[in-house]
Amino acid sequence: TREDQNTQFILGVYYGLVFVMILYNLLLFFGLREQTYLYYSVTLLCIHGILQFSLNGLARKYFSSADWWSSTSIPFFTSAGIFWGLLFCRQFLNTSRRTPEIHRITNVLLWSALAMCLFSLFLPYRISVTILILHGTLSLSCAIAAGFYSWKEQFAPARTYLLAWLAVLAGTLVLNLKNWGFLPITPVTEYSSQAGLALGAILLALALSDRFYSLRQDRYLAQQKAMEQERMARKAEETLLL
Repeated sequence: TREDQNTQFILGVYYGLVFVMILYNLLLFFGLREQTYLYYSVTLLCIHGILQFSLNGLARKYFSSADWWSSTSIPFFTSAGIFWGLLFCRQFLNTSRRTPEIHRITNVLLWSALAMCLFSLFLPYRISVTILILHGTLSLSCAIAAGFYSWKEQFAPARTYLLAWLAVLAGTLVLNLKNWGFLPITPVTEYSSQAGLALGAILLALALSDRFYSLRQDRYLAQQKAMEQERMARKAEETLLL
């Protein structure tokens, strides 16, 4: 039907964007040897790719082991996505230096997400999802809070980073309001989660670019300062010798 064609087109555009973003960031990782790009690529693969593939019902359509996939893949890749997303957050914002309190909370959430990857293979689906709703809410709150405080600390790339996670939050909120019956079922509300994730992915890519140039500028200024201090030290030494 026409509606099915529109759905396939929208999902095709979404997954095409995700694939390009993953490939682009992997190339940057291999070229720059910067771990942040790797963490972001795996986060995209888990949350934006495989998890959404299952949530959209495409896994059931293309895989014969649909029952296993439905009961296991959603909590497993949600947990994996949270783990890699928090690693990305720590690395991108350097939370150990800028937000040490949130950094400690993030570490607890990070390793508990890794544990949930294992437990999701054995726990009943309903229990896993209930735990992950709470865990995901806390993790997203930490990611947003860390971005906000880093922005207040004058780390410019944190602004785009913060907007990215707010876009993800907004898309998820609209979808939940639709599911709860507070918003009508329309193409906008139906695909609000994918729209938020896609916008968030684009904004995080921009934030990564901004971070790269910001760190390069900081290194340049540090080198200039060191050279200036060395020049002044030599000048002072020459003055004493005279």
